[in-house]
Amino acid sequence: MVLMETICNSNLYDNIVNNKVYLEIPNCEFEQSIDIHTEKKDYNSLFDNISLNYIRNNNSINNLIKYNSFTDVEITKNNPSVVENKIVRNTNNYVTNKTFTKNNKTNTIDFKFEKDSFINELSKLLMKNNREIRNEIKDFVNSTNNQDYLKQLTRSYKKFIIDIHNLLINENLDKLLTDNLLTIISKLYTINIIIFKDNIYKIYKSAETNDYYVFEKHIRNTDRNKYINFKLVELDIDNIDNYLCDKKIYIDEKKFKNMKVDELRVLANKNNIVSTQKKSILVEELCKIYNMYN
Repeated sequence: MVLMETICNSNLYDNIVNNKVYLEIPNCEFEQSIDIHTEKKDYNSLFDNISLNYIRNNNSINNLIKYNSFTDVEITKNNPSVVENKIVRNTNNYVTNKTFTKNNKTNTIDFKFEKDSFINELSKLLMKNNREIRNEIKDFVNSTNNQDYLKQLTRSYKKFIIDIHNLLINENLDKLLTDNLLTIISKLYTINIIIFKDNIYKIYKSAETNDYYVFEKHIRNTDRNKYINFKLVELDIDNIDNYLCDKKIYIDEKKFKNMKVDELRVLANKNNIVSTQKKSILVEELCKIYNMYN
């Protein structure tokens, strides 16, 4: 049998008090020193600097974004006298367009192919990730609050919704971007979108804002594939009319065919086409020029 030794409260008290089994915490005084020369900071202004309007109107940020938008594009220009154009496919998803000149110098344009580049560029602008944007587009077309708006766009709004959903299933939308999808994006995020290529542009407007954002469309054709990329190249346009005055809005073949001959002749003169030709020939020649956008 093992005997257990018991300890009473008096023993505990005596050991703690008399034997000093504890730490004596010294008295501390806290002194706060305030520099009277320190400027008082307005911490509320921190939240102003994260708004889209602040970013859009801040020149230093705009310049940085404009510069970074071309980081994947390398351009080397030499003699402009062109003899032959070739498209060469490289590794690492680079597509190289080489232009040979008479003096054996070359113009080389390389751009890095990026999957789903338009949504990725849009995500940088909106500060949202790719998946979040896709989900918000789905939620927008599914919402009963937006049915009246969708009915203004199309007679069959239910088919319209299905088409948008089928479109968003694809991992890469660059080749599949439709006017309907871009119109929805413009409405959803209250932005005006301009997409241009070879001085030809399409515009998607939101009636609720005067902010315009420009995306440049890059197309490179190879023997095996057609590469399409988009780059956000302009964040601040003071006067949209001045910006677009030397550019041509895109017109498709169907609209050309519905135009009157006089209207076609005006466009022909603007595009250095002989305007006295038959309507069918004018339509064909104009389509060749405007299809450069595609």
